[in-house]
Amino acid sequence: MSAPATVTVPESRVAQIYPRKKAAEIYRKPPRLTLRLRAEGWREHCAANGITSDVLLSAAMGLTATTIWRVRAGEAAPSAQFIAATLRALPGARFEELFESVPGGQQ
Repeated sequence: MSAPATVTVPESRVAQIYPRKKAAEIYRKPPRLTLRLRAEGWREHCAANGITSDVLLSAAMGLTATTIWRVRAGEAAPSAQFIAATLRALPGARFEELFESVPGGQQ
């Protein structure tokens, strides 16, 4: 099986289409984003729901306390399963109150 064809647009053609932009500006990839916990929102919603330890939270979320600790410490990014379990365990919490996006690699 052959490799897919790659289309290369000459610099001059890019200049014709976008006269004020350089090819590097047009084809630049957006920064990669990562999710992390918002510590303050997390603490507030845990307290409001009577959750005082990672053990209680892990029981409510159905995840291990180690997984919760790793996400809280910034050693792991929250997965889709973690996010869903968090929103289920903390009724009344909104996604944007508990999580934020940051440039890739920052925890």
